[in-house]
Amino acid sequence: MNYLTDLTKEEIKYVCTVIPFKEVSTYFRKYPKEFSELKPGFRVKSLNEDTVIQTLYDFRNRDFIASFLFKHIDRWIKEIDEELVKALESEINQEAAYIDVLSRSFFVGNVALFFKIKGEEKSEDYLKVMRSSVLYQSAHQKTNGEELDFLKKKQRELMDIQEGLKNKISDEEKNIGKLKKQEAGLKEELKEKIMQLEQEQEKSTRLSEKVDKLEAGLKKTRDDEIWKTAEMQQRIDILTSKLKDQAEMVVGYENSISEYASKLSTAQDDIETWKNKVRSCEKQLFTYKAERAIFLTDQESDRKQIRELKEALDKALGAEKVYKEYLSTLSKEKGSYLQKSRELEETLET
Repeated sequence: MNYLTDLTKEEIKYVCTVIPFKEVSTYFRKYPKEFSELKPGFRVKSLNEDTVIQTLYDFRNRDFIASFLFKHIDRWIKEIDEELVKALESEINQEAAYIDVLSRSFFVGNVALFFKIKGEEKSEDYLKVMRSSVLYQSAHQKTNGEELDFLKKKQRELMDIQEGLKNKISDEEKNIGKLKKQEAGLKEELKEKIMQLEQEQEKSTRLSEKVDKLEAGLKKTRDDEIWKTAEMQQRIDILTSKLKDQAEMVVGYENSISEYASKLSTAQDDIETWKNKVRSCEKQLFTYKAERAIFLTDQESDRKQIRELKEALDKALGAEKVYKEYLSTLSKEKGSYLQKSRELEETLET
């Protein structure tokens, strides 16, 4: 069947208008010799959509163009027939099938042309109703497509936010790991300081015992008048020097304790920085949950991911609580060390 012989100029113009520009350009580039015969001095890449449409229409009676138009119309009709068969198999009536299929076809803007090509006579009222229904369905499908594209875009944005949160939580977990390592280091350093303090206290005790013995010996010497004045003064100087050394050692202990207190203060600053990061994550998580609830409330997998984020934050907060308890214990131990140091000073003064 030669469709073009039965069509009016307006109907052929419509066909030329709806053929995709890319398909026409590809056809002209594929047959450059035939195109040159139609448009001498023109190059295909210089054509715009209006020029292409006008070329198809002006040369519609030339075999080169007529065969191109015929093949497109024939292909459209076959595709529509195949889609109608599928639509009818889904248990919808003939008119509903026409509306659904034609709204997605190249005849969406000229329903009467489709029935004319098919050789099906329809009343003007039927065509008017069908035309309105097809245009409405097409507009509805376009709106649905735009909404679907919008939802897909928002879903991609939410997934990007989710991935960003995962990365931030991963970074925070790494920071927690670093803090735990620092905590272990502080514990080990504290243990070493305690051992050093115990050793120095033991030395102090031994020195105190020696001082007591020396003082007892000095008293005995004075009482017995055995030592000469010069020898007694020498022993007194030695004893004084030892007492001075012991006082300097006590000052060293105090400096060590002060240094350790400074490290504890630095660790507390690190904990405060970490808490601020956790609060920032909580705010981002709240924003993510709000957007997720609007667009993806029916997706169980997203809710599961949100629960996992909350559990991760709960674990992080639990780690913070443990660390606070640890700092409290250190503070108490620090007070105990200072008390022991004061007792040691009092003993030396005594």
